[in-house]
Amino acid sequence: MGNKRVAIVTWIKYPNFGTFLQAYALQQVISDLGYEVYILDDSLILEESKKNAKEKNIVFRLLFALKFRFAYLLQYSRNKKYFNLCRKGLKLYDSFLKIHLRVDKNTLPLANLDNRYDIFVCGSDQIWFPSLSIFSPYYYLSFTSKKKVAYAPSIGVTKYPEAFIPMVKPLLDRLDALSVREKKGADVLKTFLHREVEDVLDPTLLLSADIWSKLLVPYRLFTGEYVFCYFLSYNEDYMQYVREFASRRKLPIVVFALENRNWSFGDEMIAGGPQEFLTAIRDASFVFTDSFHGTIFSLHFKKKICVFKRFEDNDSNNQNSRIINLLKLVNLEDYFIGKSDLWRIETLSLIDYKAVHAAIQQERDKSITYLKNSLAN
Repeated sequence: MGNKRVAIVTWIKYPNFGTFLQAYALQQVISDLGYEVYILDDSLILEESKKNAKEKNIVFRLLFALKFRFAYLLQYSRNKKYFNLCRKGLKLYDSFLKIHLRVDKNTLPLANLDNRYDIFVCGSDQIWFPSLSIFSPYYYLSFTSKKKVAYAPSIGVTKYPEAFIPMVKPLLDRLDALSVREKKGADVLKTFLHREVEDVLDPTLLLSADIWSKLLVPYRLFTGEYVFCYFLSYNEDYMQYVREFASRRKLPIVVFALENRNWSFGDEMIAGGPQEFLTAIRDASFVFTDSFHGTIFSLHFKKKICVFKRFEDNDSNNQNSRIINLLKLVNLEDYFIGKSDLWRIETLSLIDYKAVHAAIQQERDKSITYLKNSLAN
């Protein structure tokens, strides 16, 4: 087994904290199981809707790979301070990728990968989210005839679009082992697949807080106590509540330089990559987030936390299921707060982190066993 080579297919072309950290975790766990592991560079992989004659044009492919970075910087170009913070953050992402992720950049043509790898694993993150703008058979391992394992990819929805079933069912049927990140996702896939679909933990939950602590930067990003906020969506109701919460406690609000609508929200804005993200959470007095991975690392580091509902219950694009699934696992459903029940935050009790980590450990053992058996059998 020791000389078998495993290729991981996931997102690493997007500068996102959770995306990079889940890739790191899956790589680490598979490596610990005794395999030689590489993450395939997906920066030149085109969405299905863009697969046309331009795909053969190397200039077009390179521009496509860079467009996310340029778009990310462009929104900050009118403000020099925030532009510089964002640019620094992207450099920290680059550094993390070079130092902590083993990336195979020689991925094209995809047909040649079977000559170099024995097993292919797709996961995690929302690589299976049913949207034409991100759909590509690549993330379903369509290109290989070798062993194909799905570990914890997320479809992100509780109702699957009928139009996608003919596209994805043949791809899912070809997988040798199939798991997803949420029980709701497993139930959705079972409605049109005649096979078992396991639900397993996100890779970032497979590593303990002690292991994640080794990635922390060796200094505090902000001196003194602070409230840390990490929001993926803009919500004035939530922001107003946090302002009042922090004001009552005479604590500053610390945010990352990520989204221009948040610039005036934080008292202190910092730049960061994945390691700085971990450190900011570890050192915070309180954490407010609407992020799945923001929630996970707050649980790892035993923080006082409130998790805001990012989507309304009747939203057709509702992606709350991943957080609901996580909080249910650790018996913290009360910590999932919507706009109509902000008053409940002050009534929340202290979290019993001994019980939380015990529940995670039990599921961690099951998930690692699934992954181990899927790779070996």
